[in-house]
Amino acid sequence: GVEKLKLTRDFSSSVKDRVVATRWIGADSDYDDVCQACQVFKQQQVDLVLAIGGGSVLDAAKVVASVFAEEIDPWTLNQVDTINSRRPLVAVPTTFGTGAEINMYAHLFKRFTAEKKSFKKTWLSPDFALVHPGFAKELPLPLKYLCGIDAFVHVLEVLTLKRDRSPFLTNLMQHGLGIFQKHFMPYLTDPALQHDDAMALVSVLGGLGIHNARTGLIHALAGPWARQTKVSHAQSIIPFILPVLEFNWPQITDLLPFDSFAECCEFVQTQVLIMDLKPSSVASVDETLCRQLAEECTRDRVLFKENPRHLGVDDIERLYRKALLPKDRD
Repeated sequence: GVEKLKLTRDFSSSVKDRVVATRWIGADSDYDDVCQACQVFKQQQVDLVLAIGGGSVLDAAKVVASVFAEEIDPWTLNQVDTINSRRPLVAVPTTFGTGAEINMYAHLFKRFTAEKKSFKKTWLSPDFALVHPGFAKELPLPLKYLCGIDAFVHVLEVLTLKRDRSPFLTNLMQHGLGIFQKHFMPYLTDPALQHDDAMALVSVLGGLGIHNARTGLIHALAGPWARQTKVSHAQSIIPFILPVLEFNWPQITDLLPFDSFAECCEFVQTQVLIMDLKPSSVASVDETLCRQLAEECTRDRVLFKENPRHLGVDDIERLYRKALLPKDRD
């Protein structure tokens, strides 16, 4: 789909005389796709990598730019400390939510085994990000919505961290949250460029936030749920936004622009969670599954140090039940 966008065609044609190799990446940053790209780029002696696409494409490009000139298996990046022959990377995001164009995270998938690995390395960060809000005009509405949700949660979660959040980062994230409050609804309904521009900025700020800090409890809960249900990343975080906000509220109330949790809840329900994008088939949820999800979530040990409120495995299980079981939600 990205290949057919007018902006992509225009941009590609403007640099076509310098392109010596091209590889298309699928919906996920798949390990096999990345390995094939590494082989092609090494054979063609590529000296710069240009990535045009959403978060998965940018993740794949980060890995390819880092390792294609070296004898390194991309799946082993967590064991690699330094890269000697990394190529420059220019990231052109076509969706605005992941912040991948400005952070040091990347993810790889193995489609045949359903394995996923996440990497956090300073040298994965793109060298340049060309953020053109015009891409948002060609996105389908559900994708624009999910991108906005992702950007919102990135900005929100950085504000909840205990240790990694600096005063400067706090001000940036609060600024991003204010922009989101003003522009998210018009971004979905009004074709004016100012709203696309604003949401692209929220995405960049969110990416900058998690680059300098990390994600928080909402993302931690969403990871096991996404692996269980196979829903997209942005869809997987939706059920946990309000339960986590309520759980952490006493510790974060001074950081958010709401006078009470009721006011915050009303904003989220009426201005954020406004589209029903439930997948057609989701695993049946019971108390046993909630416990299994909680046990998987607790493998993120840093989360317990960063969450503003004391957190235990029983708390995590209760959050899963509140988010996923109707009787507990009530």
